[in-house]
Amino acid sequence: MEPAKVAFVMLTLDDDAAKARKFVQSQGYTFPVYLRAGELPAPFDFNSIPSPVILGPDGQVAARHDGMAEYDTPEFQRALEKLARR
Repeated sequence: MEPAKVAFVMLTLDDDAAKARKFVQSQGYTFPVYLRAGELPAPFDFNSIPSPVILGPDGQVAARHDGMAEYDTPEFQRALEKLARR
């Protein structure tokens, strides 16, 4: 998979940016953390944590999952690779 075609970011609903960054660092993640600046658009308005939203190269929602799931799988990697080829 071409790393330039895939980016992971975190949108935290916590108002404490330092707390969110500390969590990301404690998990060994290297992606950026963003704070919401207001109401979230429908694809990002969720009640479960985490709620991954996967955007395609066109910026449209390609997939969304509410709650925990196993993302470190060959199937998920293949799905990302297929999406990156679009």
